[in-house]
Amino acid sequence: EERRGMRPVHVRVAVREGAERIFAEREGLARALRILAEHAIDATDSGEVALLCERQGAELQLSVQGDGLSRESVELSALLREPDHADRKHRSTLLRLAIARELLTLQGGRIEITDVASGAAGAVVVVRMPIRAEERAP
Repeated sequence: EERRGMRPVHVRVAVREGAERIFAEREGLARALRILAEHAIDATDSGEVALLCERQGAELQLSVQGDGLSRESVELSALLREPDHADRKHRSTLLRLAIARELLTLQGGRIEITDVASGAAGAVVVVRMPIRAEERAP
């Protein structure tokens, strides 16, 4: 029996070697990632939400994948462009995601939204953050 407000959502977090450290405005980056993770969890009635942090060349790639996310959703569109403030139904979510977008892009991040590979349900929000030269040194 499902308790009120509780859903069978499994959250998986992975940080790959070489991606443990990034020089960024820590609070802003953490807040933006928390917003993305919370949205993925809220959008998923059951299934999995996965957060992955890995180094991709000169960038740090942060991925949030959720079975309940949809690439075409009104909410996720706020990550790519200014939200439609007339949409009262999704206003709170749109504002939170727009804040996440601003926090990430102010630090040089880029955001992409893709479908999950192999035709599975869900979408992936990928944030790419530049790694400065002093961060790349061994």
